[in-house]
Amino acid sequence: MEIEGVGLIDISIAPFVEKLNREGFTTLASCSGLMHDHTIWTKREDGYLSFLYEEKNSQLIKLISEQLDLEYSEGECYLKPAFTLRFRGNSDEAVREKWRIFEETLFGKRDA
Repeated sequence: MEIEGVGLIDISIAPFVEKLNREGFTTLASCSGLMHDHTIWTKREDGYLSFLYEEKNSQLIKLISEQLDLEYSEGECYLKPAFTLRFRGNSDEAVREKWRIFEETLFGKRDA
């Protein structure tokens, strides 16, 4: 799915990535890590979400990543200072659940 001002995003995480950017978390790159979104994959890859490094957002995301046991790393993405989270699991359901819990922890539960 293409999001204006962001680019092509895996359909499973596009609404969340759009919300992140709208709420002031500048994303630089992402991958859902879901086989469902990548039908040409022959093996499972990590999901990830890279953000532009901004001190306040970095500290909040780092705290959440520690709480949820998500890998957090700092470096560069597209030659910009960035931090990245990794979403790993043995199945689409496990990876999808990590994305869901991360979103709920950051923004609260969605209305049903």
